[in-house]
Amino acid sequence: MPAEPAESAVEFQALTQRLAELRRRILWSLALFAAASVAAYVFSEPALEHLRTRLPSGTELVFLAPSEAFFARIKLSLAGGLILAFPFLMWQLLAFVSPFLPRRDRRMALLLIPLSFILFLAGASFSYAVMMPFALRFLLGFGGADLEPMISVSPYVGFVLLMVLPMGLIFQLPIVMVFLTRIGLIDPVEMAKRRKYAVFAIFVIAAVLTPADAFSQLLMAGPLLVLYELSLLVARLARRRAELRQDG
Repeated sequence: MPAEPAESAVEFQALTQRLAELRRRILWSLALFAAASVAAYVFSEPALEHLRTRLPSGTELVFLAPSEAFFARIKLSLAGGLILAFPFLMWQLLAFVSPFLPRRDRRMALLLIPLSFILFLAGASFSYAVMMPFALRFLLGFGGADLEPMISVSPYVGFVLLMVLPMGLIFQLPIVMVFLTRIGLIDPVEMAKRRKYAVFAIFVIAAVLTPADAFSQLLMAGPLLVLYELSLLVARLARRRAELRQDG
């Protein structure tokens, strides 16, 4: 009987240490994100000018309040800070969960950090280069011949960021699914059988992450469906490789 309070005390101490580590890693992540955002502010003006050139010909970019242009640059700075700090944020996350993983999976998790950053840039670039111009042309086309488009800078920057950043995060799906498959939390075969629920969830996610128009939601949902199928394929291959390694 006396051993139970001692075990409880040890468990409580371990939990306290984990919470303290989580707090420390969150503070470090926030500090680096803030520093990266400050550094990115230097490039916010040319970035805003580049966004202006992405508008269709004849579209004017304006601001309607004295502080609007400033806060638009702040949004761009925060987005740039997220991109610059992304590898470090991923490393902090993996370092926190690594004690719960087998040693082989810890090494794999560290190797996934550069791949995760590449996928983030790929998703953001795809959205910026393909999805966003197509969405702009489609939506501005509703103005017809009688209405001249004159876009306010802050909503425009918000529109761009809502199209670009979520897609970069969503491109992490293959890594997440492989990781969860390796630790046994998901079964890609069962997920394939329940594909209809995933399709529904994808359209819900697209509705939440995109601006409030159906066309932007469809633009995001389409690549997500393709990405989900590719993630299932990669997760199946990872599971098969793990099973062959165990049999061997």
